[in-house]
Amino acid sequence: MGSKQSLTAYESALRLLNQRDYSRFKLVQKLISKKFNKQEAGEAVDQLEKLGLFNERIYIEMRLKAWINRGYSISNILFRCKVEHLKVDLSQLQALLTELKVTEQNQVEKLVDKKLRYVYLSSSVSQEEKRAVKQKVYRYVLSKG
Repeated sequence: MGSKQSLTAYESALRLLNQRDYSRFKLVQKLISKKFNKQEAGEAVDQLEKLGLFNERIYIEMRLKAWINRGYSISNILFRCKVEHLKVDLSQLQALLTELKVTEQNQVEKLVDKKLRYVYLSSSVSQEEKRAVKQKVYRYVLSKG
């Protein structure tokens, strides 16, 4: 926090984090968009980390859990991590899936149930029609891997 400009970058970063969580990459990019240079932005985020006000590991875990709860596949989650510049490897993701007791089969069943909910709630659809729609959805899911 040597110069006034770094203090301002620190304060801007603190304000941004008060509004919502960011990854390190996104936070630095936000600060750069606010006319701070890359070094000032990096120093401000480093200062927040030292004070315990910013922890990317917690942010990553939160994002992973949100994507898992939405039913995204492992490959989709890893792709999203890459897009957001989050450093996540397959073993870390699998450990979290195990901790949450989530399997890909559970995720598929949850998605299928969500898609079929309207069929089950409709009283005008016969059991045979419900079964046919369910089989069609299962075939679709299987075709997508």
